[in-house]
Amino acid sequence: MNTERVAIVTGAYGKIGKAITEIIALNDNYKVVLIGRNETKLVETVAEIKGVTLNQQIRY
Repeated sequence: MNTERVAIVTGAYGKIGKAITEIIALNDNYKVVLIGRNETKLVETVAEIKGVTLNQQIRY
């Protein structure tokens, strides 16, 4: 049985969105997709979350 899940977080580079993303990304069973209007901020947020959580399954 596949237990891998995908979480989509909107407004992901804002304070609340980033906090939610970090919490979800701490669980290795999740792939996390970030959604937002500013690509530069998304790229920065993905790099930051990957560094904090060590979960490399984070995309935008």
